[in-house]
Amino acid sequence: MSKKLDASDLVPESITTDSDSPVVIACDVTDSMDAWPGVIFSKLPYLEYEGQEYLGDGMAISFAAVGDVTCDKYPLQVREFVKGTKMKDELEKLVHERGGGGTSEESYDMAAVYYSHNCDMPEAIRKPIFIFIGDEGIYSTVFAEHAATWAHCSEKKLTIEGVFEKLKQKFNVYIIRKPYRCHGNTLSDAEVRI
Repeated sequence: MSKKLDASDLVPESITTDSDSPVVIACDVTDSMDAWPGVIFSKLPYLEYEGQEYLGDGMAISFAAVGDVTCDKYPLQVREFVKGTKMKDELEKLVHERGGGGTSEESYDMAAVYYSHNCDMPEAIRKPIFIFIGDEGIYSTVFAEHAATWAHCSEKKLTIEGVFEKLKQKFNVYIIRKPYRCHGNTLSDAEVRI
């Protein structure tokens, strides 16, 4: 954040990879995640060795950071697909903003919109993998202006169901769920499920 980057500097118009085994990891970097993002990011480069064991040497990973479009300066950040030592470089470009709106919802949908519309993986030999890491729910409405500003998507009528269905057509989608504990909020984990 000290580099005073503009949010648009952190979301390319589109990304593409010639990897035969693409993987996306989108991590919530809001305050309710506590120290999890820093710990996760510090360990993600090791994922390459494990991932190659199952997906082969062609595996490449795109990292994303998710915040809240209603209040964060960097509600979505997307990095190019990389492998090897470049993974650490791309992870270090992500801003751990620690924002969020305290409403039990974050903008995971913006990551879904972006990757379903602006990610090309023509050499994939199997359905690519998309992993969310987070603790909150999603907003019930996808606003076209948010999708245009943060996810470079010009569609005017987007629904939550449609956004995630499109993502699931393109990727096998998973979530690693951190137990929900947000500043005394009494919502249960079940109430913030995606």
